[in-house]
Amino acid sequence: RSECRPPCLRSQRTVSPRATTRFDSGRWHVTMRITTSLALLGVVGATTNDGARPVAKVKKLLQDMKEELESEQAEDETSKDKMDCWCHTNGEAKKQAITIANKQIDSLTATIEAKTALSAQLTADIAGLKDEIKKNTESLNKATAMRDEEAAQFNDEEKDLLQSIDALKNALVVLGKHN
Repeated sequence: RSECRPPCLRSQRTVSPRATTRFDSGRWHVTMRITTSLALLGVVGATTNDGARPVAKVKKLLQDMKEELESEQAEDETSKDKMDCWCHTNGEAKKQAITIANKQIDSLTATIEAKTALSAQLTADIAGLKDEIKKNTESLNKATAMRDEEAAQFNDEEKDLLQSIDALKNALVVLGKHN
């Protein structure tokens, strides 16, 4: 049972070991409560080194806190007023900017759609022109081959004709000598 007491009272025996009962333990707690209460009353009633009572100190601290909170409240109200003004002024400007931007978006969307349609048209035109170029290239190659063949025939015939002309000239010369 001595373990229930604080260390400073464990060695002191107020009653015989047999007399330690619940009543003695309760009496000890009451004694401790009274001692603590008296000590607190002494602190509250005592003055500090600077002559001020603790209650006065607490009162002064609370007044200082009140003044600080009031000054912070005034600063907060000023900041809120500035923010409200800024929000109102910039809010109107932002609404106008949003309206202008939405009009530009609509205009640009229409332009994109028109250009997309034009791009599709031009892509189809390009595909058609590529087919036409391919056909024309094939026709040109056929015509070139035909002309090359005709030129080769012409050259052969021209050689034959030139040889015939030369033979006829020679024949005329020979006949002219005989006559």
